[in-house]
Amino acid sequence: MFVALHALIYADDPEAARRTLVEIVAKRLPAKGFDPFHDVVVLAPTRRGPLGTHELNALLRHALHPQAADQKLRLVEGDKVICVKNRHDLEVYNGDLGRVEAVGRDASTIRFDDRVVDWPREDLDQIEHAYAVTVHKSQGSEYPAVVLALHRSHGIMRRRTLLYTAVTRAKGFFCGVGDRASLAKAVATPDDGRRTQLVRLLQDRLGEG
Repeated sequence: MFVALHALIYADDPEAARRTLVEIVAKRLPAKGFDPFHDVVVLAPTRRGPLGTHELNALLRHALHPQAADQKLRLVEGDKVICVKNRHDLEVYNGDLGRVEAVGRDASTIRFDDRVVDWPREDLDQIEHAYAVTVHKSQGSEYPAVVLALHRSHGIMRRRTLLYTAVTRAKGFFCGVGDRASLAKAVATPDDGRRTQLVRLLQDRLGEG
């Protein structure tokens, strides 16, 4: 599979990187016809840190779903979510993305693609917000557009296999946001002997400008 690299956007400061990433997802990609809830997935190597999924989820949720601004409410109607445990009984599996259609006292109604599931209240710890997810959770899935956060705060996670996984999740559009050194480090750090055209492609882009 070959994915055209549409953009590598450099921002050394974490706040600037977060601001740029949110603008891409909430404004630039919708202007190009991408639905931020159904077409776009934001990936990060880690859950913690200034550009981890916890921080990005809060920012993107506020930008894309302002009705859910009260972060004390764990789930509200319209939230973008991910299943984090295989539920064979519900035919929903680890990594499946969904959208909350209703929140009830005993269960929440969640749509996963063409399936609508009543998710028991006592099992909601198996559901997390998915405005941003880890690269690991995205394995095995593909999306129309992927935006990856990659920054020095991600430490040893900046390696080629992770970058390869993130890029190949995108069926059409890929954008990397972070500091130039981290993107270069990921390109230069192999860890499994995999041979792809990704290194040449990214090195060409990193050399631009």
